[in-house]
Amino acid sequence: MSNVVNMSNASSALNSVLQQVDTNINNSPFSYRYAQDLKGSSMSGVARQYQEIQPNGSKVFGTVDFPIPKAGILQGLIVKLKLSKTATFAVNNSIGALQIREMSLVTNGRVLYTQTAQTLLSQVADQPYESRRNLEDMMHLLGGTTGDQVQLFGTTTGGTAFVPALFSCFDCPENMLNTSFVEPLILRLKLAGASDYCAVDASVDTLASVTLDDLTCICSYVQLPASVEQAMISSDFGSGENLSKVGYDFIEESSTGTLSTSATDSVISHEIKTNRFITDMYLVVTGENDHSDTVDNAGMGIELSNIKVESNGQVLMDLPAKIVGNIGSQSLDDFGYGCGSYWDRSSRVDGGKFRYVVRFSLSKDYRRIFGGCSTRELNNFKISCSVNSVLSTQTSGTLTVCMRSPQLLSFSAESGRITSSISS
Repeated sequence: MSNVVNMSNASSALNSVLQQVDTNINNSPFSYRYAQDLKGSSMSGVARQYQEIQPNGSKVFGTVDFPIPKAGILQGLIVKLKLSKTATFAVNNSIGALQIREMSLVTNGRVLYTQTAQTLLSQVADQPYESRRNLEDMMHLLGGTTGDQVQLFGTTTGGTAFVPALFSCFDCPENMLNTSFVEPLILRLKLAGASDYCAVDASVDTLASVTLDDLTCICSYVQLPASVEQAMISSDFGSGENLSKVGYDFIEESSTGTLSTSATDSVISHEIKTNRFITDMYLVVTGENDHSDTVDNAGMGIELSNIKVESNGQVLMDLPAKIVGNIGSQSLDDFGYGCGSYWDRSSRVDGGKFRYVVRFSLSKDYRRIFGGCSTRELNNFKISCSVNSVLSTQTSGTLTVCMRSPQLLSFSAESGRITSSISS
């Protein structure tokens, strides 16, 4: 029987384009070459610079824009979020990630990359052990019981979290954006409300508020000698034609269902709506019924017993969730099973608990497409997650599905204008 995914992939424009790409090694690390191998490359005489910038307008629990300075090749963006609260108030242990509901990189009204709190937590949970622990420390993500939730970034009254933008343009040098050449960029934040993840006490629904003490953005740049930068631009745009780069964005979808403490598994299903090409699918079921549960459980996954993926009447996966957690991080261009950290329960913080990945790609190397799934021709593409262990207060649950979706970005040789083209 023909696999329905292979049949759907045959109709994908993105798949057709990538099959024709030449991946030979190019030793200029910032010149674009799809999935280039930089081991052994040599470059001398570069400068590094970090700028902490202020937003364009008020620092509020709402939408905040940061105009990105034109200061070289943009290597990374980290939001510095300073919050405080009354010492006895309870907050969600993952507020360092959840407070920024969404961050996007925007140019002239066009959204290039988007990261929601859920996609951020899913990416962190999927990291190898050391990377995951480092990111958890940056955002002060905590883990533990209700009593720990008087802590805000490790103290009772407040502190600072550093929230990274995990956009695909920061995965490798060839995808980084030359701010001196491209159109002006804006980092746009959408913050949750002051009381969304704060209560007078973790066990009651009485709202309380955190205070936004400060909000800035740390921009990391690489600055090249003028001759090297001109050679890079000539390499990328010397033909006078637009340059196309392969990157990715995320799609987030969700469905809500009933949870039960009975011996019978509760099943929450979601039918995928997107028609785009995807390489990874992150799954998490959370229970958030009232404000005290939001403070307790928002962002924290519930352990699943089984995960089923089906489409066009064909079952693609029907496995114990434990196995999905352990093998979902396999990468066929790496060694054995040592690619993820689902196995680590002792130090797992709340926001990283029980997040599962269904990987259609064969690799965790996000710089390239090494297998994927076109959803264009997949009918009734459905994910079903079984839950058999919930708290008595968790009477309903939300299944959130975060999908990594490759896309082609086109860069104008004349104006530096960036547009998204093929993504399905």
